[in-house]
Amino acid sequence: MQVDSTGLGAVSGFSLRMTDGTTIHLDMGTLENATEFSPSHLAEHQVTGVPVRAAYRVVDDVPIVYRLEDASD
Repeated sequence: MQVDSTGLGAVSGFSLRMTDGTTIHLDMGTLENATEFSPSHLAEHQVTGVPVRAAYRVVDDVPIVYRLEDASD
């Protein structure tokens, strides 16, 4: 995982490696669950390699994240 950030609270997007080994770049939108999973929590996942589940919508051909979760699978 590569996180695009100018600080802990200012994540603009991230690259996520999928289970099949491909990588997708996701832009950060307004998270519907930011109190449960703050964007700054992505830095911990980047360091530990623990999986993340990201829900996103494609807007003008750009995937925009609206929900992040710790992936337990």
